[in-house]
Amino acid sequence: MPEPITQQKDASKNDCEVRALERILEGLAREHYHLKLVLGLDGLYSKGPTLKLVRSYGHHFIAVAKDTDHKALLESVEDLDREGKVQRFTYTDKRGHRHSFHYVNGVPLNKSHPDFIVNYVNYVETDPDGKVKYFNSWVTSLPIHNHMCCMKIMRGGRARWLIENETLNTLKNLGYSLEHNFGHGEDNLSSNLTCLMFLAFLIDQIISGSGLALCIRFSKLR
Repeated sequence: MPEPITQQKDASKNDCEVRALERILEGLAREHYHLKLVLGLDGLYSKGPTLKLVRSYGHHFIAVAKDTDHKALLESVEDLDREGKVQRFTYTDKRGHRHSFHYVNGVPLNKSHPDFIVNYVNYVETDPDGKVKYFNSWVTSLPIHNHMCCMKIMRGGRARWLIENETLNTLKNLGYSLEHNFGHGEDNLSSNLTCLMFLAFLIDQIISGSGLALCIRFSKLR
């Protein structure tokens, strides 16, 4: 089921991430039909047709919703805020970092899909000096029952960066030298070499994980 994003047979247009997601969803339904997931998606996917497709397969989503791409969504949130329906809370952690949230359930995604209702989370992290360290907004199909649910959705949305940093950054900058143009070519050699690189990375991860587990077990025995 994993495959490179490349020109598909008999396709008139170039392949893209959205069409690749459609094929992934089909493959999951075929090969893992009992598996239901929460998909962490970037802003490219936070469009009505794509999110409706995700839900049609029974999966949930946490998708980035940038202010510039979702003006109608923000207007709806502001309307609900004036009605007193938007929840807010803030807490400060042990490092002195301030975490501010506001969230609301039951917002139309946009004017093109007013029937598609999502839940909205906005999050800002500032350091002890008041400097903004991180901010983002998400739409999700998961219900936000309380502040704890809101925090979990934020962590789920930010978890995409673990994949970016611990996988893609490793492949690009820490010895594998993977580049964006790998996997492209007039024939299959480039794609095959990329697949071999991914397999090598997977084996490294397995060996590293097994070695760590053995060290932990050995230390406990001692």
